[in-house]
Amino acid sequence: MNIRHGMYKTPTYSSWRNMLERCTRPDKRGHAKYNMVGYDPSWGKFENFFKDMGQRPNGKTLDREDNTKGYCKSNCQWSDVYQQNGNKDNNNNVVGVRKESGKFRAYIYKNKKKISLGTYAKYEEAVSARHRGEDVWKSKLI
Repeated sequence: MNIRHGMYKTPTYSSWRNMLERCTRPDKRGHAKYNMVGYDPSWGKFENFFKDMGQRPNGKTLDREDNTKGYCKSNCQWSDVYQQNGNKDNNNNVVGVRKESGKFRAYIYKNKKKISLGTYAKYEEAVSARHRGEDVWKSKLI
């Protein structure tokens, strides 16, 4: 195998390869979900991925901001474990809403801290609270 970029055993290359394998190899865990959303075709070449994402920072991994969308420059970021945990798919369709004791809790992560946005009787109310919390977070008011 002739690797021209010299990054074969780096964390950045490992993240790229894992992303590709999740999307393309049926024997990989979660393949059905990742294959469905896919990745930017130009990211089939490591050099294009690297041009878009740059060097993987220490303590961070590849993360999609919107888990319903594929891997591409506009939807990916390097995130730490706290950001990743706040962006996981759960049993619900909206990230940041979990069912707890028969109710629905909405939350976001900010500066490595989980911030509860309240508990709601209805799933839709928790989703609405999560979206409001996300808007506030994006405007950096929290």
